[in-house]
Amino acid sequence: MLGWVRAVGHSMVPVVKAGAYVFCLPCWYPAVGSLVIVEHVHYGRMIKRLVAYDERNNVRLLGEHPCSLSSAQMGWVPRSAIRGRVSWVVNP
Repeated sequence: MLGWVRAVGHSMVPVVKAGAYVFCLPCWYPAVGSLVIVEHVHYGRMIKRLVAYDERNNVRLLGEHPCSLSSAQMGWVPRSAIRGRVSWVVNP
């Protein structure tokens, strides 16, 4: 995925505020700690922080805000669900 995406919701506050625009670049293996855009099977498209890889190439994701979905709620997500790495954030 390449291009601008508008953030909806508060799960990544204070890093990405609601209404912010984020620029996404394609990335096969984003580094742990990167912000990524992921297409979750149950929750749809989200911006989250990549916090871990497992031995099966799945990723663990985390929101920045305490009210965000937890890693346990999201579960391990296939790396193939990552659409890109967030490169720039333009907060309102």
